[in-house]
Amino acid sequence: MVDAILQAAAEVFAELGYARATTNKIARRAGVSVGSLYQYFPNKDSLLLEIYGRHHADVHRLLEAALARLVDPATPLEEGLRLLLTELVELHQTNPALTRALSPEIIEQSAVLKGAFKNDDEDYLEAIVHVLSSRPDVRPGDHRAMALVVGQAAEQLVRWLVHETAPVPLLTLLEELVQLLHRYLAASG
Repeated sequence: MVDAILQAAAEVFAELGYARATTNKIARRAGVSVGSLYQYFPNKDSLLLEIYGRHHADVHRLLEAALARLVDPATPLEEGLRLLLTELVELHQTNPALTRALSPEIIEQSAVLKGAFKNDDEDYLEAIVHVLSSRPDVRPGDHRAMALVVGQAAEQLVRWLVHETAPVPLLTLLEELVQLLHRYLAASG
């Protein structure tokens, strides 16, 4: 029942936005009474926080595995980036309503999500800095700034690849994203 409620909440948030979503609409979509919903979630903030937390955990499991591969200099940088970005796209494609429900606009509307998981994000930023600093095939520079640029570019472009229809096939665009990030990070020569 909890999973059905969370899926319904993701769909309602994605369709109506956070402000117009209500627990009554979510319960109706899930096929449960609002009282049943309240047994698990006291309000829509708690629903959004649980959805975000689960998605955040999925993304971070994926990132941990990708960073473990990328810290190994035997893994070619380009191939490591390709695998990471492909996995991120696939994760976001598994539940498009969830990804839309966690759009930056919806997150900004929720006071409970502002700053949620910020410490985790800082830890991952430091892990990316470590990867960039330890790889001989990454160009010199401010690796913290580079990690921020790569993180934002990947997040925004993966979201775009998953949700926008383009006149170019997804795999072609994904490869262009790989090339963009690889050329940005790669040491010359």
